[in-house]
Amino acid sequence: MTPGGTPTPREFAGGNALNTVYRGCSAAKLYAAAVHTVIDLGCAITRRDDAAMTISFRTNPVRPWPGIEMTAAIHPQGDGAQVVVGGRHITGYRLGMADWHQANALGLMFLDRLKSDLPGTPEPAPAATANSSTVDQLKLLAELRDRGVLTGDEFEAEKKRLLGPTPDTEH
Repeated sequence: MTPGGTPTPREFAGGNALNTVYRGCSAAKLYAAAVHTVIDLGCAITRRDDAAMTISFRTNPVRPWPGIEMTAAIHPQGDGAQVVVGGRHITGYRLGMADWHQANALGLMFLDRLKSDLPGTPEPAPAATANSSTVDQLKLLAELRDRGVLTGDEFEAEKKRLLGPTPDTEH
């Protein structure tokens, strides 16, 4: 933390991840802001675990970081919450030096955007989190489709993933 309480990213675990602690912020709010940030950056969500508060995403090929998958994990931390962001090459190999620099740059960009998204993120209501989260996700996906960040097929695939099977697709 810098003087005045501004969160600053710190490297740890041998430079494999970045983390920031947000004092006075619930883990649920930080997770909601992280999901919004991933979508706002135009990244594709590859895995999402709302119970564990983790989200994995890969960069869009039109961005300057092709082939990097990032994971953000949110943890309660005393009177606040911590976000830990790390990356790996999509092929499963360890990140090389150049890849780590790209992942580090994307991680810093994610943390910077998260910092600006957090104040506008409402505290999720415990009972309505899943439903409102899905509606919010669909709205954001539609916005990304309308802006040309997602294709129609990508939008439909993400929509199907969010909504799960429908009665006409279960057979």
